[in-house]
Amino acid sequence: FGLYWLWHVFRLAVDLREYSEMKYFFNVQLDIRESDISAVSWSEVVRRTVKIQDRIRLCVVKDKLTVHDIINRTMRKENYLIALLNKDLLDLRIPLPFLRETQLLTKSVEWNLYFAVLDAMFDDDMCLRRSFVENPAAYVSLLCI
Repeated sequence: FGLYWLWHVFRLAVDLREYSEMKYFFNVQLDIRESDISAVSWSEVVRRTVKIQDRIRLCVVKDKLTVHDIINRTMRKENYLIALLNKDLLDLRIPLPFLRETQLLTKSVEWNLYFAVLDAMFDDDMCLRRSFVENPAAYVSLLCI
């Protein structure tokens, strides 16, 4: 029981540090105050993020950060899930005669896919794990029921 609380206190400290970094980024770098955060649109946040690329190097891979880059980074897990479904790598068909070719993706199934598959594929920095890239066959067992 004590380890449980100790773990949660540790996670709270880590989360507070990350929240502090986000607050600094929004307040100082993007010039968005806490009182304005609910009124600022997502497109304005993205526009300001692209604009500060000249002052602060946010993207190390390329010289110019674009709106497309930000959206791809934000939607990375969703894009992989869509690709897994579109390429028929996940068989979500129901073995019932009248639902033969129908795939069923409920919220519960989606959450489980995120937890069991996508969280295993990506690290905390939203990059594909090196072990996944080097040995994808090891992750095939995640997809087998």
